[in-house]
Amino acid sequence: MAQEKSLKALLKDLEPEELREVIVEFCKLSPKNKQFLELYLQGSAAADLTAMIEEAKREIQGCFYGRSQFPKLDLRSARKVVTEYTKLLKDYPEWIADLKLYYVEVGTSVTEEYGDMYEGFYNSLVSMFSSFCKDVGKDAGSYYQFEQRIRRLQSVTSQIGWGYGDDIAALVEQLQKAGREREAEGR
Repeated sequence: MAQEKSLKALLKDLEPEELREVIVEFCKLSPKNKQFLELYLQGSAAADLTAMIEEAKREIQGCFYGRSQFPKLDLRSARKVVTEYTKLLKDYPEWIADLKLYYVEVGTSVTEEYGDMYEGFYNSLVSMFSSFCKDVGKDAGSYYQFEQRIRRLQSVTSQIGWGYGDDIAALVEQLQKAGREREAEGR
C-alpha cells in the first residue's frame, strides 16, 4: 500500500513558480488566508491589524444581530469568528483578548435590548469570558488595558438572570485576585 505524502513533502516537490501559484490560489479561496499570509510575511507593521479587528467585530455583531429587527443569535458562527481570528492573531494576545471580550459585550447587549435569554446563551458568554480571563491573567498589565470595559460588563450583568451576573462577578474577582497576587510577588 502506497503511503500518502505529507503536505510539506508535496510542497517541497514544487518548483518555485508552482509554489507561488498555489499560494495565490490559496489566498483567493478566503480573505482570511490572505490576511494570515500578509501577517506572516509582513508582520504587524505592514498588516493593518486594526482593520482586521474591526472586520472581526463586524462579523461577530452580525452573528448576534443579523439584519432583522430580532436578534439572530448564531453563537456557533460568532465563536467560529473568534476561533479563526485567534489563529490568525496568535502572536497578538491583546487583540485576541479584545475580540473575546467584545463577544461577551455584544451578547450582553442583546440581553439588555431584548430581555432574558436561555441558559445555553449565557453559558456561551460565560465560557468566552472565562477564556478572556485566562488570556488576560497571563499578563499582569493586561487587566488594566481592559479594566473599564470589565467594570462596565460587571455592572451591566449584575441584574441579569440565570446566574450570568454572578458568574461574571466571580470570574472578575478571580482575575483581580490573581492580579493582586502577581503584584505582591513582584511579577
